[in-house]
Amino acid sequence: LSFGGNPQLTTSAIYNGSSWTTNPGLNVGRHSAAGFGISTAGVAVGGDQIPSTRQITSTESFDGSTWTEETANPTATSCAGGFGTNAAGAVVGGFTPPSFALTGVTNEYAAGTWTAGGAISPSLVCMGSIGTQTAGMVISGYNGPDENTSRVTTVSDYNGTAWTASPVSITQARNGMGSVGTQALALVYGGR
Repeated sequence: LSFGGNPQLTTSAIYNGSSWTTNPGLNVGRHSAAGFGISTAGVAVGGDQIPSTRQITSTESFDGSTWTEETANPTATSCAGGFGTNAAGAVVGGFTPPSFALTGVTNEYAAGTWTAGGAISPSLVCMGSIGTQTAGMVISGYNGPDENTSRVTTVSDYNGTAWTASPVSITQARNGMGSVGTQALALVYGGR
């Protein structure tokens, strides 16, 4: 499932293993949104609406054919990490207003309801994110106002309550990459 894009796109499409099919788009256009779930039970959270609102709290769920507005994320954010399922997901870090301040917040999502999770330190922006709500991971990203000078190689694990630094790191600091997998077997690709 792919959704959103710059500037403030509502575009949405599903990949079936061989081709993409356009489907009804998001209700709220955005780019740099966090996402988690699967193509028949996905969630889009936050994002950026350049040049107007910037970071937003909008949350929408996807049932395989329609996007539905859900309870807003308690934290306005863009370029955050998202992992888990529609029934048990999480969103962590990212930009938060004003002026792209960083946030160490983790918000957990369960079928339309948000609760506070464990704080991550240092906070990360535009990182890779994989796993489940009780076995999540964030990989690399950056932790300062300038992405070119504050990229990290660190990896952090989430157990549903707290974050811990992983003993492993990636070999090349990057942000904005793709990521898939679990805590036991993860893959990151591309990025800046």
